Amino acid sequence: MDPGATGGGAHAPPPMGHQPPPPHHQPQMGGAQSDGIISDLRLSVIDVLQDYGWFIVLGCAITYIVYNKITANLNTPSLSRGSSGGGSNRSTTPEDADKILERQERIAAARAKMQAELDKKVELEKEKLREKGEQDRENKIQQWENLQSGKGYYSKMKSPATDADSTNDEKLEAELRSKVAAKTLANPKRQR
Repeated sequence: MDPGATGGGAHAPPPMGHQPPPPHHQPQMGGAQSDGIISDLRLSVIDVLQDYGWFIVLGCAITYIVYNKITANLNTPSLSRGSSGGGSNRSTTPEDADKILERQERIAAARAKMQAELDKKVELEKEKLREKGEQDRENKIQQWENLQSGKGYYSKMKSPATDADSTNDEKLEAELRSKVAAKTLANPKRQR
């Protein structure tokens, strides 16, 4: 007798072609499957860029240029549009031309006035620079003359008032010398 037919305790091998599913086998949604989708998408994007990259770049450039042209045309006011609202298409009237001309003349006059003010300021600054240069030159000449005459060089930190005081001191010193010289001439014994 066949041991599997009697229903004894032995297990029979499973029939051919039918295998039991592995234990706890459930399809996983998420991790491994989403990584496959992302890598497939990435590869397909790279393939498209490799095949049609220059066409895409050219298309983007043309789209950018067209977009700029359209927005520039929409943002600039045209003369055919009426300024008093509405979409009335009327040509410029002589009154409008006169107003435009008058406005341009006012703008030109304002620009000329501002330019004249700027020119005055520039002239004042030039004059100040000339005066300062002349003053510096005179100071240098005075210093050179003082140095040549034996008065010596005075510090630039001193004020001009101290310069006047030094000349007064020099006068007093010269008077004292002359008095001392007069006394020594009158009393020759003291000289020895």
